[in-house]
Amino acid sequence: FSGWVAPVNRMLQDLNLPPLVNKRPSADEVLSALKCIEARVSPQKSTQTHKPNLDLPLGFEMPSPELRDIAVVLRLLHGKELRDLQCNVNEILSQLQNITADPKTDSRLGRVGR
Repeated sequence: FSGWVAPVNRMLQDLNLPPLVNKRPSADEVLSALKCIEARVSPQKSTQTHKPNLDLPLGFEMPSPELRDIAVVLRLLHGKELRDLQCNVNEILSQLQNITADPKTDSRLGRVGR
């Protein structure tokens, strides 16, 4: 296991974990270090399912709670799309105002006061 110390310590250092201190670690120490690395790298497996709180006003009644949740999610997504659309419209209006509200006079076009 002494040949494993350098690579394992490098991985531990990259993950901000304490390194192996012994030059000749036991099999249990190396196994513990590898388990720590695996716990840091692999995604957590959860047995619980997270359901967001969807107690938002819908505006109409739905026959079942599942359909109501679906309708609330669709309403939230529609609101997000409307916000994105409004941002795009505001940006286009701002660009158009930069073009049209830039007064430049061209004296070749005519005389003032005539």
